Amino acid sequence: MSPHRLTVTRRYKVSSDILILILETLDLSSLLSMSKAFKRVYALVMEFQPLRYRFELALTGMKDGPVLYQEMSPLLRLQLLLAYKKDWPRLYWTHELPTPTSTNLGVSGGFLFNIRSEGNHSELRISELPSCRTGRVPELTRHLKFITTRIEGVVIDPSQSFIATSHVSNGQNGPAIQLKLRDMWTFDKHPKALQHAYEFGVPISQEYSRISGITMIVCGSKLAVSVEFVAGRFQHLLIDWHTLHARWLIDHNIAFLSETMLLVVKHSNARPVLNLYNISNVMNVTVEREYELPEVWNNCLIEIGMNSAPLKDLSPATRALFYPDPAARLLCIIAKVPVSPSGPLATRNWLFINETYFKPSRRSGLTHVPWVQWGPHCLIRDFSQNSASIKGPYIIGTRAVFLEPGFRGRSARLNVIDFVPYGDSSHRMSPPWSLRGQRTILAPLENTREVPESTTNGLGIDDIRITEDNIILFLDNGDGVRHAKILTFGAGPSPQ
Repeated sequence: MSPHRLTVTRRYKVSSDILILILETLDLSSLLSMSKAFKRVYALVMEFQPLRYRFELALTGMKDGPVLYQEMSPLLRLQLLLAYKKDWPRLYWTHELPTPTSTNLGVSGGFLFNIRSEGNHSELRISELPSCRTGRVPELTRHLKFITTRIEGVVIDPSQSFIATSHVSNGQNGPAIQLKLRDMWTFDKHPKALQHAYEFGVPISQEYSRISGITMIVCGSKLAVSVEFVAGRFQHLLIDWHTLHARWLIDHNIAFLSETMLLVVKHSNARPVLNLYNISNVMNVTVEREYELPEVWNNCLIEIGMNSAPLKDLSPATRALFYPDPAARLLCIIAKVPVSPSGPLATRNWLFINETYFKPSRRSGLTHVPWVQWGPHCLIRDFSQNSASIKGPYIIGTRAVFLEPGFRGRSARLNVIDFVPYGDSSHRMSPPWSLRGQRTILAPLENTREVPESTTNGLGIDDIRITEDNIILFLDNGDGVRHAKILTFGAGPSPQ
């Protein structure tokens, strides 16, 4: 055969400049995958700071914020992001901030609220939590105070300038819950609310007699008011607060996945299942899918550990340099068992899965999802029988934090689990982890730290909450009065 007829294969090396231009067009997930697959790509990414910044965003489950690069360069963003990446897994906070005492303290929407009530009136104070990502150092955080009729509960959504307050009253026809739908900066009626106040009666029966507590969560135009009764049962009022259309849900636990999707725990054929509800129309809620849970959980109490990270991208007005990627949010399913017939519940398992897995089927009729189908996407952590005192998990983005309260002279311990994408799947899972599904790309990295006595001032830690930037310790001196200590992470460079 003539040499001119031979097939010749030539390989051309793409220049680094051209390769960088190509890599800059990739989304975060694709950039991370390419960096893991090709050594040359990884080397370029590590050398070129804008690409390194985007790589670290993907690795930490974050997304670039709306602040312009002219205000804060990729290098300065990278330095701050690396501080977060280094400090959070070590539970190394850089600031401690005490707050005034109160009997009613809580956290919602990146704000600490403090309610002081006397007679028929309450004083509500809300304080913005510090954040290095937004430049809100403690001296620059915003603080508001309002006097209102008596309230017990608060939920805040700063992206909508929305705040709702709740109060339980007892009348001749039984208990009723009064809601006020307000603008969080003026405390007047919210512009999108149909009316300022909304009151509804709570259905009472032998099983649902006395109310022991109320919690609220908000997602866009939807507001869920969860009523817990003394017997441990729940009822949830789902409200479109723009129109005031509402309906009751008799399910054990609920969690918003979006403004139109709600995940609930309920029982079907004497076993717990997860149902995905379409709540686009509150008056006509439909079941999109039903997810079967492991058979060993048939006698367990099932709860959903909600993720407090943003459900959607931040608005351009937000001053965050980076924030948890909505597409990377984790969901935790908690299985609990009773320690004794009349004793507290102990945690048996935590199941972690990417929240985006729960979505309507593209094909009609495929509503039931067996455990064998979605189990490979999950990770499961086991607990021993002495887990009744554990507080949490509290989840933000791809991170979970929980508290082991101190006892018998041992200090309280904070624990963090960071879920790293494309972690080494070949290493043997540690004993607490009984399952890492074949289809999950996440690997758990755990660490623990004793809370120093200098941080708690010798007080017991009653509970905790977390945000992207903080762990809030609720301290109890034993007389019902609570203190809060705000631990802030990620001290980084100042804007230039």
